[in-house]
Amino acid sequence: MDRARELLSKEMTRQEFLKTIAVAILVVVGFGNFLSYLKTQSSPSAHRSTDSSGGGFGSRKFGE
Repeated sequence: MDRARELLSKEMTRQEFLKTIAVAILVVVGFGNFLSYLKTQSSPSAHRSTDSSGGGFGSRKFGE
């Protein structure tokens, strides 16, 4: 929390401000994507078994 206060109280140029905001956005978006990835990996629907119903590529004659 002290680091955030330090950044907010620091004088910076417009370029430094935009870089700081861009990094913060990338961190938030990256963290959100990481959490959603973990959620899909832990859900039971992510571990589907292979379907052996024979409906895959090459299971029927051409043109049917």
